[in-house]
Amino acid sequence: MSPAVAGGKGAALAKLATTFPVPAFFVIPTEAFDESGLKAEAREEVKQGLLRLGAGPFAVRSSGREEDGADSAHAGQFETELKVPTDDVPAAAHRVWKSGFSETLAQYRVAKGLSGAPQPPAVVVQVMVEARAAGVAFSADPVSGDRSVTVVSAILGLADKLVGGEADGDSYRVGVGGETLDTELVGDAPVLTEAERAEVAAMARRAAEHFGSPQDIEWAFDGAKLHMLQSRPITTLGSGATASGDDLTIWDNSNIVESYPGVTSPLTFSFARYVYSHVYQAFSRLMGVDVKVVDEHRAVFENMLGRVDGRAYYNLLNWYRALALFPGFKANRKFMEGMMGVSEALPQEMADAIAPPTESGTERFFDNLKFARVGFGLIWHEITIRSTIDKFYERLNAALARPNDEVDALSAMQLAAEYRHLERQLLAKWDAPLVNDFLCMIAFGAAQKSMTKWAGDDGLAFLSGMLIGQGDIVSAEPARMIQAMGAMVRGKPDVVKRLAAGDRTAVDATPELRVAFDAYIMKFGDRCTQELKLESRTLHDDPAQVLMAVAAAAAPKAASEVVVEQRDLHELVPELGKRVLARWLLKWAKARVRDRENLRFERTRLFGRVRRIFLAMGARLTEAGVLNDPRDVFNLTVEELLGAVEGAGITTDLKSLVRLRDAEQKAQLARPDPPERFSVRGAHISGLAGLAMQTVTPGESSETRKGLACCKGIVVAKVRVIEDPRFEALLPGEILVARHTDPGWIAVFANAAGVIAERGSLLSHSAIVAREMGVPCVVSLKGVTQWLKTGNGRGWRGAIGIVMAETDVARRAAFDIIRYAQVWEDADILVAALRPKAGDTVVSIASAGDNAFALLAEGPERVIAVDLNPAQLACVRIRVAAYKTLAHGEFLELMGSRASGRRRHLLDQVAQTLSAEDQAFWAARKDDVLKFGVGGVGKFENYFRLFREWALPFVHNRETIDALLRERSPQDRAAFYEKHWNNWGWRQMLKLFFSRFVMGRLGRDPAFFDHVEGGPAQQVARLTRKALVDQDPSVNPYLHWILRGSHGEALPRALEVEWFETIRERLDRLEIRLCTVETLAEEGVKADAFNLSDIFEYMSPEAHEKAYGTILAASNPGARIAYWNMMAPRRVPASLAARVRTNAELEAKLKPLDKAFFYSDFVIEEVV
Repeated sequence: MSPAVAGGKGAALAKLATTFPVPAFFVIPTEAFDESGLKAEAREEVKQGLLRLGAGPFAVRSSGREEDGADSAHAGQFETELKVPTDDVPAAAHRVWKSGFSETLAQYRVAKGLSGAPQPPAVVVQVMVEARAAGVAFSADPVSGDRSVTVVSAILGLADKLVGGEADGDSYRVGVGGETLDTELVGDAPVLTEAERAEVAAMARRAAEHFGSPQDIEWAFDGAKLHMLQSRPITTLGSGATASGDDLTIWDNSNIVESYPGVTSPLTFSFARYVYSHVYQAFSRLMGVDVKVVDEHRAVFENMLGRVDGRAYYNLLNWYRALALFPGFKANRKFMEGMMGVSEALPQEMADAIAPPTESGTERFFDNLKFARVGFGLIWHEITIRSTIDKFYERLNAALARPNDEVDALSAMQLAAEYRHLERQLLAKWDAPLVNDFLCMIAFGAAQKSMTKWAGDDGLAFLSGMLIGQGDIVSAEPARMIQAMGAMVRGKPDVVKRLAAGDRTAVDATPELRVAFDAYIMKFGDRCTQELKLESRTLHDDPAQVLMAVAAAAAPKAASEVVVEQRDLHELVPELGKRVLARWLLKWAKARVRDRENLRFERTRLFGRVRRIFLAMGARLTEAGVLNDPRDVFNLTVEELLGAVEGAGITTDLKSLVRLRDAEQKAQLARPDPPERFSVRGAHISGLAGLAMQTVTPGESSETRKGLACCKGIVVAKVRVIEDPRFEALLPGEILVARHTDPGWIAVFANAAGVIAERGSLLSHSAIVAREMGVPCVVSLKGVTQWLKTGNGRGWRGAIGIVMAETDVARRAAFDIIRYAQVWEDADILVAALRPKAGDTVVSIASAGDNAFALLAEGPERVIAVDLNPAQLACVRIRVAAYKTLAHGEFLELMGSRASGRRRHLLDQVAQTLSAEDQAFWAARKDDVLKFGVGGVGKFENYFRLFREWALPFVHNRETIDALLRERSPQDRAAFYEKHWNNWGWRQMLKLFFSRFVMGRLGRDPAFFDHVEGGPAQQVARLTRKALVDQDPSVNPYLHWILRGSHGEALPRALEVEWFETIRERLDRLEIRLCTVETLAEEGVKADAFNLSDIFEYMSPEAHEKAYGTILAASNPGARIAYWNMMAPRRVPASLAARVRTNAELEAKLKPLDKAFFYSDFVIEEVV
């Protein structure tokens, strides 16, 4: 039977029936059906077929043309009907045929990449086996791929529920001799005897031999007779004889992707493979590995790299095998693993299999002795490193002495000889970069470990800061040159426009620019994007990205940035001995990092020369008619290119080979990247056949994420995500966001206010150049290019690696200023609402910290103060320092609650205990602090100061204000208000000063009003009467500050003397976090109480619903949630109402007591 007529299953059954005991069947072709059922001419044939099969019942199954194929089994995509009586077979067959039109099948075909519309299947009608036991069997282990094991699954009765996943069955692993290797039983007794298992396994293996590939069979025992019901290829299995541990290959590109991103040409890959092989063999010899041992492991070194769908990957196990040759590897494995820089170390058991850990003391002794010998050698290398580098430079300059134009004019044979000369003189003698890289890893690792151990995060930040401004790091020179060229054309819009368009002739606008541009190209012309990929076009060919960068540099920077001063080492490491050692380690690391980066520029020069040689060879072969274009050489390997010139080539039809590779590359570019790490068993080419390509899954939409801080500072600016700097430019003052950068990105750095990269370390190119230029930098922030979008980023604190995205809240609030220098919410009712107790975790919006301190005084185990605004957290930290340093009266003076003539002294006293970053922050605001106190320097406080000093005096004099704030009875307050206070001028002033226009620009952010109706003036007037009449103004701290500019005797809860010492004693329970509640939920924090301030008013209803759901995810059962509303009515969203109970009784009790009178509502909700 042909699959075109009988379908895949029908054709397979026909083939099986010649050899195996297959129950009788016939096939109804797909053409026998239409929408109404069997066609008239087919009904008689079906009737005759049923007579031949006997009385039934029957199994009616699909048999699609692509069903049970090697690539797509279509398992479960069509209908199957069992135990069908004779009279019902036509209708059942029609239902099976119609299942070929289902939406599910169409989706399956799309997911499998199958072309064309789904086709209805043929239908197999087969005699049902009255099964005692049935099941499936795989002729090879479908998980491990081990072809020496057959996996049998069995169930009593029919196997339909087992196949459909509705029931579990026994599982047996059977060896090639029929012996049972492993058993997993569902019941007390096995379904199959050992002999029956062996019989089923033998049938599965015979089916594999019959079809020439591993098979997945269905079988059934009818009494003692075994029947074959169907057989199909195993679609998820690689090829190979067996799958032992030696068959495993682990591919990882987490490090190498920085050098060879994306699809890499055959020429580049073959050259890189050669370089890695020879360089690391030389490195092994330098590390003391015997020459004979290196030669014996040549295959390991030659296969350190692999090519996966056109992308370069590390063969991770071969890297470990190479490292395992080094003396001392067993005792120092973790240290040496750092050489590879992969994102995830090899599992311990795999590493142990490659290099079993030393067990005997004698073995450890000799292993460490060998390592000590290497250590002494490294000391000698450090002593002589300057001489080694100088000799390397001499050798490199001699090898590259021939001018570029002479290289371009060489014949093909001369070019091949030139390349061989570079192999001998440089690639085989790459000693200085190798030795310095290893010494750099040791020096930087030792400095990093010591500074982290002795000074924590501040020590790590100090280490990063020490690397700033070395001046002689060549990587930063291009950015400085671009900035200088930008300054030359600033104020010349026509020239800038031409430069931005990539017009090379624009550099002729001034002689000065022409000279500077030529000098740049002469020195850095080979430092292009993806410079290690030979196919990359250099700046010699296309300087457009430099021209665009110069044009961008001509504009003034627009971002707000603060670069932080470096702390003193004496402060971080006070112990003399440790400080001396730290200073020496830092100096050592600084020197090695500098030489590492400069030597990498020499690698650029070498690769630039190799690129030029290969392109010139392409030109000679094109002139000879062998190639169509000089750049066709990139679709050949080094061996094929040299073979074509030197006579060792296998094929002479290079044009056909280029066409084949070009088509492959186009297909590779159209596919997504493979996973960062994956494993393959068996032959590489077949193991990749079923590899699922990497898909980008959006991460959780957290507003803050943390990466690795490389250069300190605060930046608030828009981000620009750049994938390819050859075609995209960064505007001055923007934050650069990229997956990674290489030296070719340097033109972009010239305009960056900050840098964020998905990949990298403290020694990566992004980090080093950013530090050299003093640009805040965060690296190793995975998924950032999907998380942040061009134009909507906000900023970060580079000191700790925190990055904030622009969110619904961020779009509505400025996060680069102090919005509130004190908290304008009544902590008394907040504490009564949340009732924190011992053992609780409390989350509080930080603002300026007062509410967090008030909650801390109640004795919870943990108070987490969170905010998206770094300036607000600086307000919290200075209060912490003041609580620790000052007496209560001094504290009030510094805050501005009381008048003071000694704030300068108090501020200086507190500042000594702050970090350098906070010292710089408050030094920039010192004049305002001295005038108004710490609590008076925010935007909201300035708004009330304008009201107090410029508006209120036109309506009420000082005596009237003092009289208002005097203690009175409720009746006297009402009379005073009506007679002396609530006059026409007061009412008009309220309308003006608390209008949307004025309040939005001077007090709150204008976008605060995006989700409210009407203006605040009428509400403020109503609520002010409540504060002045219904409540006692004499004890209201907020009224006192608004009307007098200080609290006087009416203090907020956190400033009251009775709580002062309690708060001071419990400051170790306070955590200050630059993040959102959502971030805490992602970290697994569970809280018992939430102070959410009025954050929901800044959100759209959709964002409010999402945020509330996140808060519930971070809540313990019974947790209380409290928040205020001023203008926007916000309560638990309807979709979440079933999970929350409103405490209406407590709300009714506390709302009349709220001294923060401008809020219209105070909400208390409990998680059920």
